[in-house]
Amino acid sequence: MRKWLSIVLAIALIWSFTAYRDDTTVMAATDITLNPVADTDTQSDVAAGTNATLNISQWNNLFTKFSLSGVPSSIASAKVRIYHSTHATNHNLIVNGASTESWSEGSAKPALGSQINTKAVSAVGYVELDVTAAVQSKLSTASSSVTFGFSTNIGSWEVYQSRESSNKPVLVITPNTTSSTSTLNPVADTDTQSDVAAGTNATLNVSQWNNLYTKFSLSGISSTISSAKVRIYHNSHAANHTLIVSGASTESWSEGGAKPTLGTQIATQSVTANGYVELDVTAAVQSKLSAASSSVTFGFSSNIGGWEVYQSRESSTKPELIITTGTGGGGTNPPGGGMGTMKIGTNFWFMGTWSGETPFKTTVNWATAYANGDDVWNPTFISELAPYSTLRFMDWGGTNNSKVQTWSQRRLPNDSVNSDIGYIGPTDPIRAGLAYEWMIDLCNRTNKDMWVTLPHMADNNYANQLATLIKSKLNSNLKVYVEYSNETWNGGFAQFQYTLDQGVALGLPGSNQWYQGGAFSLYRSVQIWNQFATVYGSEMAARVVRVASFSGNYDIFDQGYANVVNSTTWNPTNQKADMIAIAPYVGSGLDGASASIQSQFHADIDATFTDRVLTAVAIAQKYNVKLGCYEGGQHLLTNADQWSGNQNIYTEYTYMLNKFAPYFVLYNHYAHAGSWSSGGAWGAKAFTGQSNASAPKYRAIVDWVAAHP
Repeated sequence: MRKWLSIVLAIALIWSFTAYRDDTTVMAATDITLNPVADTDTQSDVAAGTNATLNISQWNNLFTKFSLSGVPSSIASAKVRIYHSTHATNHNLIVNGASTESWSEGSAKPALGSQINTKAVSAVGYVELDVTAAVQSKLSTASSSVTFGFSTNIGSWEVYQSRESSNKPVLVITPNTTSSTSTLNPVADTDTQSDVAAGTNATLNVSQWNNLYTKFSLSGISSTISSAKVRIYHNSHAANHTLIVSGASTESWSEGGAKPTLGTQIATQSVTANGYVELDVTAAVQSKLSAASSSVTFGFSSNIGGWEVYQSRESSTKPELIITTGTGGGGTNPPGGGMGTMKIGTNFWFMGTWSGETPFKTTVNWATAYANGDDVWNPTFISELAPYSTLRFMDWGGTNNSKVQTWSQRRLPNDSVNSDIGYIGPTDPIRAGLAYEWMIDLCNRTNKDMWVTLPHMADNNYANQLATLIKSKLNSNLKVYVEYSNETWNGGFAQFQYTLDQGVALGLPGSNQWYQGGAFSLYRSVQIWNQFATVYGSEMAARVVRVASFSGNYDIFDQGYANVVNSTTWNPTNQKADMIAIAPYVGSGLDGASASIQSQFHADIDATFTDRVLTAVAIAQKYNVKLGCYEGGQHLLTNADQWSGNQNIYTEYTYMLNKFAPYFVLYNHYAHAGSWSSGGAWGAKAFTGQSNASAPKYRAIVDWVAAHP
């Protein structure tokens, strides 16, 4: 869902934007997930305790009981989740206590107790309600169980899943865990103004020509932290400005000696008034601790010419470094995740979007280059790929709107048009993109994993031949990620209608053509994965990652996976995804010229996290697969170039990567380089060779990777 094709997405509104969500809380490694020991409803004409569904209305309640055996007496949170499977009318789901715990499925039903919480329900999916106080109350009285009674405010039936179904109710409890916070004062501070005594002034000055430095001892701090915030007090406000915190060139400095110089930028904060200014420096402090450094120095600078005055360690409002170790409950380690394990990959955009230097050397003789083993790559381009672990060749492979069906139609490495990498229009001839051999060559030279997206009409022999080529040519220490086409849910691409037509023609499971189209994408995926398995044999698990991607209607994917991938009828070879991948773009509705763009973008990161990332994690957990990002990053369509060049996007990209990191094993930014315009600026760099200083998105990626080796 990106680039200029965003304007045609209305074609697929029914599919792409009827987004399934369940607003789920991700289960932590320390979370306790309980299944019901009993459930029932008060409808008199159904068998108690055996139905896969439970009904609710204003006259009919449902009850579910959970055992509290083994649950610690002190908890941080408790959430009850119940799956709504048939949606008739928007309604409020009300969770209550129950009149008794002494009931069973075959006995008299309890009555509703006191109301605990409510949630508006507008679609199918899991509904989550906070029941922390109710569960804590039960634990405080040593109750062996807790029962929740569910009611609603409407007359029509609404259907929820029981404990007999695959989407059973769950109670997710997060125990309290210990945490500690240390507030550190500086051991040294100074500024670079030459006419003041070093280390004795109560104030320190900052401007675009004058920096201030503050050093904190890390003695006694745990090697693993959950957060670090540096706070510095602004006491004489002359003008609104941006305070920039960076690392420092050395830790070997003292107040009376030579001053350090600024290191890599860490974060920024707008300053509009006097008071403490707080900046997140978690990654920087963690990096110092990982390197066993005894101290950490922060350098502060600003973007204005006038003096701005901050308080030193000699004042009563001295700088502080606040470090939190441990967690207060609710830590998050979903499948394959864990802070620091996420790797960053990249996509490559069309050649027509590249300005300045290209990825290739100025002169390449394509007719002989491959046979001669020539290095065709621009050294500047090669050096810029350093932070990435994986290279996704979707656009370079001519995937969208591809007309390729057979292996004989593919691009050969000696074709003179290997650099003809561009958009494929409806009336264009076959345009196969860059030869796979050159993709492999780039991965081998840079030691990067390879991600291929097969054309939507490619036959099984194509998949088999591609697997054979990659196995024989790609270095054996590198993996290949295998994905069927690209965004088959996206109405802007030819593969959208193709998958719908094929799904209907084959009679694949699904309540309508949209669901059948989603089912076909997965059906074709397992066939392609099987071709790779045939070629790789016993090396499959070590060298191939099977990817199933989606980012439109999550329910279509969820049902397709259950009905196709998990079906022996449609998947007799039992090929399962190793990773499901989404595209958690941020900011598509924002204006990059807005005065509040930073706060708006920050809020949209949080909204994307709640609406899309957590829902995808729940699906990944359901099918026991890892979660990846096939494309991601900013997605502004108005004055995008202004925000991409705004230094404050560095802070927000760092925040975004930190927020997403515990949930993804791989995050492929879209894209490495491409021109920035008002209508779209997807490149981390606007062009190959752009300085890192003027490419804040790319710099954020570089610094984040350096802090999370």
